Amino acid sequence: MNGTVPPSTDKFIAYMKRKLLLGALLIVGCFMITAKTVLAQDGHIQIKSEAGVTVFLNDDLKGVTSSEFGGLIIQNVPAGNHLLRFTLEGFNPQEERITLRPGQVYIHRVRSFVPRVRITEHGAEGDQQIGVQVGRLKIQSLPVAIRIAIPELEVDQNKSRDRWKVHDIPVGTYSAVFTLGEKSIEYEFDISNNQQTHLFVNMIENRVDVLEPTPVKEQTGPVRSAPFQLDWEGDVNRAPLVQPMPNFTSHTESVISVRFEVRPDGTVGRLQPIVKGDPELEREVLRTLRSWRFSRLPANIPQESQYGVVTFRFFLE
Repeated sequence: MNGTVPPSTDKFIAYMKRKLLLGALLIVGCFMITAKTVLAQDGHIQIKSEAGVTVFLNDDLKGVTSSEFGGLIIQNVPAGNHLLRFTLEGFNPQEERITLRPGQVYIHRVRSFVPRVRITEHGAEGDQQIGVQVGRLKIQSLPVAIRIAIPELEVDQNKSRDRWKVHDIPVGTYSAVFTLGEKSIEYEFDISNNQQTHLFVNMIENRVDVLEPTPVKEQTGPVRSAPFQLDWEGDVNRAPLVQPMPNFTSHTESVISVRFEVRPDGTVGRLQPIVKGDPELEREVLRTLRSWRFSRLPANIPQESQYGVVTFRFFLE
């Protein structure tokens, strides 16, 4: 009993050490394989676009394209189906559904944006403007009720009244298709700066007449203003990132208040009008609020929806 370890015990300890080392190596190896497998499930999306385009992924704001990358790069996106949405001030938004494979770098090229135009009947006019040279299109037809399609402007709708107008069309040449039952007429027309192109579509005689163009008159009537006040419930104030204003002109003064939900990711949820006004203005306010986006909640606070009240005051100047 001098404290020495018998040879058989030394062999046993050495054996156990080898077993423990082998087990540790197996655990580390499995962890590395699992980590690589998890990482391989993610992919990346490269957006190629002009600068200034706002990008959403599944209604989550991802940023604004820049000239530095020729667009925007979205990293570490889970594989699967996703919805991309692109907005540019003064133009119709775009949406694209994509499927991202594990480990893929998906390249998406944003299409040319179509200018946002307004369509009215009976000559109602507003004050929407686009920062390019624009003109206007006026169409009358025989019979009154026909279908009008202008693919370059993403217009495809029924005309039901005598005078049908498209406002704020960028200068250029466009193709239109006029349809009545089985009969259709294809026609090209020009839009000139600050001019109204006037077409008379005669479906009975299968022809289109170009009437004398007229200058677009500056609006001389009342102008709509819509300042707003935003009040939050609770202590958390969310910074607005995308906040377009209601795009509507009315000759009626009105005050409209809406209680709205902002989700943790910054998207707008439920909307509840609490002070109602002009019905058309109210619909436009609700439509506009659905497109607002706010900052994400910080990670160190509970990920719960916040609520606020926004009040728009429409008045005539």
